[in-house]
Amino acid sequence: MQDTDSWETITFRAKKPKNTPQGIEKARQQGLAVETSRKFNAGGNKQGPGVPTNAGRIAEDRNSIDEDADKIEVKHVSRDVSRVIQQARSELGITQRDLAVRVNVPASTVADYEAGRGVPNQQVLGKMERVLGYKLRGKDIGSKMEPKHPKGKQAAATGASAGAGAGRGASRKH
Repeated sequence: MQDTDSWETITFRAKKPKNTPQGIEKARQQGLAVETSRKFNAGGNKQGPGVPTNAGRIAEDRNSIDEDADKIEVKHVSRDVSRVIQQARSELGITQRDLAVRVNVPASTVADYEAGRGVPNQQVLGKMERVLGYKLRGKDIGSKMEPKHPKGKQAAATGASAGAGAGRGASRKH
C-alpha cells in the first residue's frame, strides 16, 4: 500500500503590480527598482526621420484621382421620359405610390424619374412601360404600346379556330 498521508507544499505569491501609472508610483514608494522605457514608434503609424515614405507619391495619386472624379457625369432620365411618365400616370388615374407598387420599386424612385433626377434603369423602365402602356425607351418615346396577347388567346386573335383541329387535344385518340 502506498503512503497517502504525504502532502505537497503549495505556495501562493502575491500578484505583480500592473504597469499602470499608479502601480509604478506605488512600487517607487516601496523602494523597489523601477525601470520604464518607451517602445519605438508605438501607438501609431507615424513615420520617423530616416524611414522611407511614399507620402509624396500618394499625395500626387490622390490629386489625380480627385481630378478624374470631377469629370464623371451621371446620366439622368430625360425630360421627355419624365413627361411621358407623368402624363400616362395621370391618364390612368394612379398615384406615384400606386405606380411604384405595381412596378415594385420605392415611391421615391418614381418621384425621381418624374422629376428627371432618376438614373435610368432598363428593368424599371421596362416595367413602367408595361404598366403605363407607353414607350419609355428607344426612338419612339411616348408612343402608345400595343397590348400583347396572352399565349392561349393568340390563335383566336389571328383567326384560327380551335374546332378545326388546331388545338392541343385534337390529335389525341380516345
